[in-house]
Amino acid sequence: MNKRHRPEHGITAIVRLDPRSRRVRTILAIGGLALYALAFIPLYYLAGPPVAALAVLPVAATGWLLGMPAGVLAGLLAFPLHILLLSLVGEAGWDLMTREGLPVSLVMIAIGAIVGGLGDLNERMRQEFARRKRAEEELRKRTEQVIRHQTALLELTKLDYSDLESALKGITEMDSKTLAVERVSVWLFTGDRSAIICEDLYKLSENLHEKGLRLQACEYPRYFQALEDSRAMAANDACTDPRTSELSDGYLKPCGITSMMDVSVRLHGKLVAIVCHEHVGPRREWTLEEQDFAASIADTVSLTLEGLARKQAEEGLQKRFKELEIHYHATMGRESRIIELKHQVNELLERLGEEKKYLTSDQ
Repeated sequence: MNKRHRPEHGITAIVRLDPRSRRVRTILAIGGLALYALAFIPLYYLAGPPVAALAVLPVAATGWLLGMPAGVLAGLLAFPLHILLLSLVGEAGWDLMTREGLPVSLVMIAIGAIVGGLGDLNERMRQEFARRKRAEEELRKRTEQVIRHQTALLELTKLDYSDLESALKGITEMDSKTLAVERVSVWLFTGDRSAIICEDLYKLSENLHEKGLRLQACEYPRYFQALEDSRAMAANDACTDPRTSELSDGYLKPCGITSMMDVSVRLHGKLVAIVCHEHVGPRREWTLEEQDFAASIADTVSLTLEGLARKQAEEGLQKRFKELEIHYHATMGRESRIIELKHQVNELLERLGEEKKYLTSDQ
């Protein structure tokens, strides 16, 4: 099917909301640094100078959450932060930090860089895993979709195609339910190709069939030309698509139609009908699989019309044959009667000839 308007969950949602997720991680990293700064003074009075070793935690957390550049920056900021914190507890912060400041700063920077690098690697792996999950999910959906389409086409072979009306009802209903499209219809061109007439319209939500609607070519010239020029016409936004926008005020908006997919039905190369799919609701993007299925439906309609035309031709030939047969028998009957009359005339003539001879001999 097309891309459904469904909410995403799990890993896919995290990846799609990545900018927001990064803002959350930034807030967490800053919050960790702030928490450490607030807890430093009471912890220093409890544990003394060794509490400074806890500075590695916010640096590592920042690197893990935001990546290597942020981890290195956090390592650099740890040095002036500790000078400030030690000064607040009454220690000579600058004197304490300058004695071992350079090695400590280098260690902090290294920790931020290493943990940040691991965080970047973890993020890339997570995104790759999410990408693969999306690809697998998309493949699964497409496989299920193809199976549904093939099953539907198989079911269509069980329809009775001897009656056009019942056949079209079965086709539109199966098409609508398979693609989850609110309105599916079959339209036939008039003899002079000046209009198309709806032979059957199936409404999914109402489980209802209608017919009889008529669209004039003179009122929608671009739309009719697009039907002639294309095999499948997928208009994701039917009201703005130049091929279908003419239908907007008089047809699309009154029916609530937002997206259309029309597929041409050709018989011996001539466009004779269309199969129209009309989506109601948020605009819909028609997938290639859906367009292929719709094309198969159009081929089914074409075979139905061809079979009907062949049946009508055969019935016409049979009728003509019976008429000729009756005429033949009638003609043969007349010829038989003529031959019989000829025999009777000849017999009369012969009898007359014999009587004439008899009279002559008597004289």
